[in-house]
Amino acid sequence: MNELTHLDTFSGLGGFALAARAAGFKTLAFCESDARCRRFLQKTWGLSIHDDIKTLDGTRYRGVTLLTGGPPCQPSSRAGQQRGEDDDRWLWDEALRVLAEALPLGVVFENPAGILDVGIDGILTEMERIGYAVQPFDIPACAVDSPQIRSRYWLVGFLDEGSDVAHARYEAESSAQPEPLRERRTGTRKSGGELADRVRDRRDQEVQRDRKRDAGAELTPAQHSWTRLRAGPQRKQGT
Repeated sequence: MNELTHLDTFSGLGGFALAARAAGFKTLAFCESDARCRRFLQKTWGLSIHDDIKTLDGTRYRGVTLLTGGPPCQPSSRAGQQRGEDDDRWLWDEALRVLAEALPLGVVFENPAGILDVGIDGILTEMERIGYAVQPFDIPACAVDSPQIRSRYWLVGFLDEGSDVAHARYEAESSAQPEPLRERRTGTRKSGGELADRVRDRRDQEVQRDRKRDAGAELTPAQHSWTRLRAGPQRKQGT
């Protein structure tokens, strides 16, 4: 099985990296501007840490499995002025540049609900232009039993197998691999990509586990919502 790798941007104290490790990913590097956070990450993880998203060369990580990041929330937060692109802390352009350079199989971006007011349409459009099939999710902190609402939007994307960049990536991967491996991969990729299939399998396992755990238990509305979200959309027969 190919190793699952992870590039973490706007890393903070490494929350995405913890989640990635729990899901079986190996974090390769961080990108964080705050010096205190960088010291903590270095002490905790001992990995390469870039100090500025503007100088991060995503091509160095071309072929990484997963890219994560939460660009600064101040330009979009409803608690602020919501200046969007007019705020010098608006770094979505840089996040999307790194995405286009690294071309991971999957990407997860996070921002507060205010991103709906000041730029989500442009962000989703650009992610799709780069070659990603994207779905935003509204998962508040209370959905995972935190005693606060703290609404957050998660933009989850997978490299669209029908896109030109996906074909270029897969061709590059195949040409760099031994012939037997190329033969094994021929015709075996399912719709949504290899990573999407793995994520769906893990999600199904978690849903079944939670159903067994919660059998007979009274769930809160937030827990019901979280369970339905992880179960994914229900498809009608014949569609």
